[in-house]
Amino acid sequence: MKMSESIKNLAAAMYAFRKAVKQPKKDKENPFFKSTYVALEGVQKAIDDALPDGLSYTQALITEDGKVGIATIILHKSGEFIAFDPSYVPVKKNDPQGYGSAETYARRYSLSAAFGISSDLDDDGNAASQGQYKPANRSNRSTNARKPAQATSPKAATKVQIDEIKKLMEDVSQHSNQDLKVVAKNAMAKAKVKSFKNISAQDAGYLKKELNTELMEIQQANEKDSDAAFAGLDS
Repeated sequence: MKMSESIKNLAAAMYAFRKAVKQPKKDKENPFFKSTYVALEGVQKAIDDALPDGLSYTQALITEDGKVGIATIILHKSGEFIAFDPSYVPVKKNDPQGYGSAETYARRYSLSAAFGISSDLDDDGNAASQGQYKPANRSNRSTNARKPAQATSPKAATKVQIDEIKKLMEDVSQHSNQDLKVVAKNAMAKAKVKSFKNISAQDAGYLKKELNTELMEIQQANEKDSDAAFAGLDS
């Protein structure tokens, strides 16, 4: 993740956004997982309806080595920005539909993660990743359950989610001068995540949101300290 030297104004705008945003209703059905999710349009509308004056976003498309990547960039009219690392989705079907499905899923996932929108895996993601999420994996996770094929079994976090969380933990550790283990423990406690080893996709979303918030708060606090130090030069 990259950001402008200062995100003072952007952080204040994001704070206003978080107070105003309303989580969208999961009104789309995912027949593969027998669950519901928020479509890309729903995620975009939830964000657009809550954006305060001066805050916007854009998404960059990256295609390489049979993968589609989307990088979400949050912008402020002051020129400040936060650019998130790309979220990649493998393209298993080498045709326009396969690439389109991967792009739609990557856009929704990246946008949801950047703004803390709660959403679920959709059919676009299933079509894009195919072998990545197989019924056999669900069966393995349900081995010790009372029923062998419970539709409510939590879905495991993807490698993309895990890698992004680890990167965020490292960023927080670096900017706050805290030990990485301390950062991980505190963030998991605040997000109410009990275990990182077998973390679910939903808990991964909560943890990532907590880490993003903490990183922005640290950056904002550092900015205030810097302003105070320069103000002292005039006295």
